[in-house]
Amino acid sequence: LRHTRAHVYDPIDMSRMESVLKHFEGKHDFRAFAGAIERNEKKNGKPMGTVRTVYTVSLVDEGNDNYRIDFYLKGALYKMVRNMVATTLAVCTGKMSEEQLLELLHHSSPLNGDATITTTSSSSTNSNTEKAFQFVRRDNPVKPASPQGLTLERVFFDDEDF
Repeated sequence: LRHTRAHVYDPIDMSRMESVLKHFEGKHDFRAFAGAIERNEKKNGKPMGTVRTVYTVSLVDEGNDNYRIDFYLKGALYKMVRNMVATTLAVCTGKMSEEQLLELLHHSSPLNGDATITTTSSSSTNSNTEKAFQFVRRDNPVKPASPQGLTLERVFFDDEDF
């Protein structure tokens, strides 16, 4: 099993882990959980969409202290699932707060000036530049989870139900 499973040696409250994983469900901007986005955008010269939908996340008890996490989602980004799992483990082992995870997921932190939005009022020709906050991968201090056990089991197309 050592080559087909990721092993975690820190004690984990599995009911808390299940609760933390549920935060990922829904439509979110996963930029802080994706790898190489900025590099790809620079290479391609255009922004890359990072909003994705996670339909369900399930923590499955397989017995003998073995657990599996199943993600049903639409359009994963590079290393997105590995970063989601690692961030969840960091929260459950006390290395990151749940509030930090929620900030990365919901962008509720103070503005950092990485991006700007220019708005023009219809009543004037003056434009106002406002700072818009967007987390990037480097804002997430957690390294991706190991790839052992990560398996793409099935791809669903638009006309299929999972």
